[in-house]
Amino acid sequence: MDLFRELQAAEIWATHSEWIRQEQPEFGPDIAARFSWAASIAGQDHSRAAALRSEIAGRLRLLLREDRCLVIPTVPGPAPLLGGDLQQLERNRSGAMMLSCIAGLAGLPQITLPVEGPEGLPLGLSVIGGHGQDLRLLSWVLGAWRRA
Repeated sequence: MDLFRELQAAEIWATHSEWIRQEQPEFGPDIAARFSWAASIAGQDHSRAAALRSEIAGRLRLLLREDRCLVIPTVPGPAPLLGGDLQQLERNRSGAMMLSCIAGLAGLPQITLPVEGPEGLPLGLSVIGGHGQDLRLLSWVLGAWRRA
């Protein structure tokens, strides 16, 4: 997750920094803090993180190939209750990021299926497919969904 966040922040700042400087938009506290952190790591050497991303992507692509998938929870628990404090929202965001960054880090397709969890609370089940298997993953999920 830390690797993903570092690379994501560097890419986001490279893409949006000029617009942010010109327009000076007003972000919510949590978003403003993330953009501030992204600005603070701008210009640093991210080659080690990029090399690790390549290694992780290679391992996952080898594991999943063309005919396998990885099924994991999308988030570590039910959705946060409305009106939660910022600390709870950050814990939920971090927990979700730990799981959802896998596909993004490796450049793999991911679909999240809504499922019913304990006490009827909604949960997400993620299915991650192999590299370049976007349409195959969609077809498989659609077929499984129709049979359910």
